[in-house]
Amino acid sequence: MLDKFAVVTGSSTGIGKAVTEELERRGYTVARVARREKGEFTCDLSDVVQVNSLIQKIKAKTDRVDVLVNAAGIWHGKDEVYTGKDLETFDQKVIVDTYTVGFTTPTLLIH
Repeated sequence: MLDKFAVVTGSSTGIGKAVTEELERRGYTVARVARREKGEFTCDLSDVVQVNSLIQKIKAKTDRVDVLVNAAGIWHGKDEVYTGKDLETFDQKVIVDTYTVGFTTPTLLIH
């Protein structure tokens, strides 16, 4: 098995990409989890079926995860500000998509 293994969600852009590059520079094998970048660990984290499939792929690659970075986020647009919005009228899909990116950690822990 691999010496040092990391999982980074949101690895194709921004903070996730920078963290991925730094971990690889330090000798980690990194599962680059991204929705839009096609690869071994492509996954839409808002889809629990895809998250479960992701976990199975990770388990097939390694018997442990040394580092888990959840850097995936939901991009709502540069002009959109949510401060002060009425949550009763807030788009439920946006709320669900925002929270479901966090499914990775507990799903990985129970497997």
